[in-house]
Amino acid sequence: MKHKRSGRTLGKKPQRRKALLKNLTGNLLEHGAIVITQGKAKELKRHVDKLLTVAGRENSLHQRRLLMRKVSQKKTVDDLQERAVKKAAGSRIRLTNMPTQRSDGAKMTRIELIK
Repeated sequence: MKHKRSGRTLGKKPQRRKALLKNLTGNLLEHGAIVITQGKAKELKRHVDKLLTVAGRENSLHQRRLLMRKVSQKKTVDDLQERAVKKAAGSRIRLTNMPTQRSDGAKMTRIELIK
């Protein structure tokens, strides 16, 4: 039974899933929008919303180090803290459904940061 187990496994082991989310987060924050499968997009939205909440609290060294755990690039952390200060409360991410992939029929979703 799956009681009290939230989140998606994405068919990966925990270490690979953590690395995948870390890289997708970096790409999303760097480019502003990416197109990925629907399951990955929904999980990434949860992940990035939490990061934006942490980034918006205060600009202390502790908050910065918490962000560096989840995002590997220093420049991306700087941009994340700037973006969090500018925006108000609420979701800052938009998910848009795209056509399915021709090869395997996977549902694709465009995930973008709302400016």
